[in-house]
Amino acid sequence: MVTAGRDTGNFEFENQIFDHCGVYIKSLAKIDQSLNPVITIFVEDSFLRSQLEEKVEALGTTYNFEEKRPSGNGYYNRLSFHIDVTKNGRKINLVDGGMVDWTAKLLSNKKERLFISGIGLTRLAE
Repeated sequence: MVTAGRDTGNFEFENQIFDHCGVYIKSLAKIDQSLNPVITIFVEDSFLRSQLEEKVEALGTTYNFEEKRPSGNGYYNRLSFHIDVTKNGRKINLVDGGMVDWTAKLLSNKKERLFISGIGLTRLAE
């Protein structure tokens, strides 16, 4: 999934994380109710984290916050997430996404925002 837009202040664009996560959570529930998705949100900015914490419960699934990503550092800017599921007792990292600066660089405009994410459905068949 891709969502592009312009920064309007107050971390409004960063709320796109909930649209992305919501689509994946709903889709996974339709695929298999027993997957038990867990969202991990990686955010270093404490103010942004506090704003996200106020809204994340509406997703209706287990979540946690971390400051640092265990891998992929430098790829995403300021905010990223992944969704893990459990299948046959095995934890699978199935979804990954976050903010990137590609459109800001392409258009030479620091106000441009881009939030990307993807799901590896084939991992469920492994």
